Amino acid sequence: NTDAEYKIILDKGYGIGGLISDGGNKLAGKYTLPLRADFTDDNGVVKRNVNVVYVAPNAFYKSPFANSLYSVVIPEGYTAVSGSAFAGCANLRVVSLPTSVTTIASYAFSNDTALYSVSLDVDNSMLASIGEAAFNKTKIEKFKIPFATKTIGKNAFADSALNEVWIYNKKATIGDKAFPAGTVIHGVSGSTAEAYVKANASMNYVFKADIEDILEQKLTTKDANSKFTITKTTNGYAISEYSGNGGLVIFPAFADYKAKDGTVTKDAPISLIAANLLKGSKYAPKVY
Repeated sequence: NTDAEYKIILDKGYGIGGLISDGGNKLAGKYTLPLRADFTDDNGVVKRNVNVVYVAPNAFYKSPFANSLYSVVIPEGYTAVSGSAFAGCANLRVVSLPTSVTTIASYAFSNDTALYSVSLDVDNSMLASIGEAAFNKTKIEKFKIPFATKTIGKNAFADSALNEVWIYNKKATIGDKAFPAGTVIHGVSGSTAEAYVKANASMNYVFKADIEDILEQKLTTKDANSKFTITKTTNGYAISEYSGNGGLVIFPAFADYKAKDGTVTKDAPISLIAANLLKGSKYAPKVY
């Protein structure tokens, strides 16, 4: 990717706005988007090594390089693939998404007629929403929608090759005609997915209740590996960091506090939880 040159934009953070040069196609259509890049503002001022966190709307849509994309790796740290970001990339076949992505916006990969593979770590993904027609007219045949996903937009996979989908969130909201007719939908018994199949009988969906109720399990399974970092503030002792397996996390009322000089206060009373304790944390989607 050192031969590729990207357009960097600034709008609520730095994002990829498209390709300026594909390096003479030396990458053979395989691109790993950069996590860091230089940004030049309207006054010509250059900011070095800024943190890139999303793919901007229409970034590659109708771009001169749209048809040069064969595979794309979006690295860990990106949080969104914006509307129509990769729409109409006729030769895009393979996409790798990071666990950090929370949003795949409307039409993000729409009409990518060669796209057949989207890799995603379902167990750890923070993906909260899949927008309207995000994957319509693709060749994707099977797709696992993570537990973190709360919203699946209308026509999300319409007119695609999808024939089987797994929906892990028992309470996910599913839009109209999200999947092609006849799709086998795997879900939790008593879930919104099951109700969706019943309510859309004309689509000939098939529901299979073969997914464990993860939410119920996690709400009743204590995280035995919880670890907390305790800090001392002017207002008392606070929990400032958490790590663990997630599930049911029980925050301690008392914990040992170790000062910088090595002095240990046993069973210090905890009175605070730090602001944004889990915001943006890799543990956030695991805690119930």
